[in-house]
Amino acid sequence: MGSGGEVSRIAFPVLVGMVPDSIISLVAMITASKIGTEALAGTGLASYLFIIINAVASVFMVGLLVITSQAYGGNDLRLIERAFGETLMTSVISSLAVVTTSPLWLPIYTSLLSGGQESVNEVAVTYLSLRVFSIPALMLNSVIATLFRAVEKPWPPTYSSISIGVSSSVLIPSLALGYLGLPRLGVSGMGLASTISQYIGLLV
Repeated sequence: MGSGGEVSRIAFPVLVGMVPDSIISLVAMITASKIGTEALAGTGLASYLFIIINAVASVFMVGLLVITSQAYGGNDLRLIERAFGETLMTSVISSLAVVTTSPLWLPIYTSLLSGGQESVNEVAVTYLSLRVFSIPALMLNSVIATLFRAVEKPWPPTYSSISIGVSSSVLIPSLALGYLGLPRLGVSGMGLASTISQYIGLLV
């Protein structure tokens, strides 16, 4: 297989795995708009937090990808195990620290971004107070996905992303708006659904 074909073999599943993120964002936006304008504004504001988290996590993931890719090429399994273990441990500790301290900084974060709009701030706090519990699963998913891609096995992370996309697309409107016989939980349901979906992806 030529270099172009090899790149396509790795890149295609990565691109497929990115599609569910767009679908989740669309589903969340539509669901929030059906709850109300404050819900749409509050959940949108809260989503910036996860942009920041993903940006910070990507720094560590790039490092892991470089080290494990080189180690895989050199057949250094011990280095792969060490790099994976250290990154995994760092991800667990840092994500748990974020979750456990969230009652302290969440209200400050949402208050700053809401511009003094109390109703929007309240929605953002409600939503994030549940969605923040998805961070450990999100970080673990990122570490595992990076390892698979480094050893040229890009499809398992793609399957995980698809499962997150499917479960989110079902659970977000169902828990928020009371579909499928589930209770109508509003923005709390959206946050809970996002968290559950991340752990479903971790199990796939």
